[in-house]
Amino acid sequence: MFGVGASDTPLMFVGEAPGEQEDRRGEPFVGAAGQLLDKMIEAMGWTRGAVYIANTTKCRPPNNRNPEPDELDACMPFLHLQIAAIAPRIIVALGRPASNSCSRSMPRSARCAASSTTIRATPPTATA
Repeated sequence: MFGVGASDTPLMFVGEAPGEQEDRRGEPFVGAAGQLLDKMIEAMGWTRGAVYIANTTKCRPPNNRNPEPDELDACMPFLHLQIAAIAPRIIVALGRPASNSCSRSMPRSARCAASSTTIRATPPTATA
């Protein structure tokens, strides 16, 4: 699975690996995590089509396990080519595996921000 989005965007999101829904549709972040990511992107004032979304691992690992180091290493050249082609100013790593890969292997030309924030819905409170 390659990636989706604008080829001239300054903002790139990098996740870990495709899940079951992504495998079926051939597009990153289309399952439940993708719906949350879409909401986050919209909350930032962007649209999904205006950013670029990719994964560190291009294939879904068996049993949806975390990618092994050799699998990540095999896919990193592809991610580096994506980064070179898109040339984003900011790369947001989504999750620990993506963050670890980002911090150890991303080109210095791109700023990498690890996303470790947990978003949780808070019920509205009535005020007078």
